[in-house]
Amino acid sequence: KSSESFTVGVVLRERGDNGIESYIKKVCERLKEKYGARIIFIPFHRTGDRLISERVAGTAGDREIISWDELKDIFEVYKSIDVILGMRLHSLILACLSNKPFAAISPVSKNCGYDTKIINFIKSIGLNQEDNVLDGREMNPDDFAEKVRELFINREKFHSVIDARVKELISLSKLNMIYLEKALNN
Repeated sequence: KSSESFTVGVVLRERGDNGIESYIKKVCERLKEKYGARIIFIPFHRTGDRLISERVAGTAGDREIISWDELKDIFEVYKSIDVILGMRLHSLILACLSNKPFAAISPVSKNCGYDTKIINFIKSIGLNQEDNVLDGREMNPDDFAEKVRELFINREKFHSVIDARVKELISLSKLNMIYLEKALNN
């Protein structure tokens, strides 16, 4: 086991990809066994996301599935997490806003393409796809778990890459609100 343990938040979604459940379950087992990681599942949608999270989490003792009601609740959960693995765009956006390193989880089966909006988001904040989209089609669970550990170890580098870009995107989003308000008032 690694001397420095860490907590991984996992945000899954139903995609009609039967291979993803067993694959992510193996990744979570490797993270726990090899690195002593704590795994927290965070369903964003109360039905489908919760069901896949429950199936992947299984009955392991120290894995958790978090329920939340308001956005502020998720920010509180993110405070206790070191790395986010997400299949939902908003899980990655919240990771950036919470200053947490993340990786998008790419589907395992060939017939399940990855969302271009996630790829575009990763590029827009100055990250590269090779390091921040972990692809089950190309990586065995041990390598995937090692990549997650590397995100944790190299978190300061991650912060230095995204900090300025995230601030810029926040400013742009505020500008969009100003334009929207002006348009509504005319």
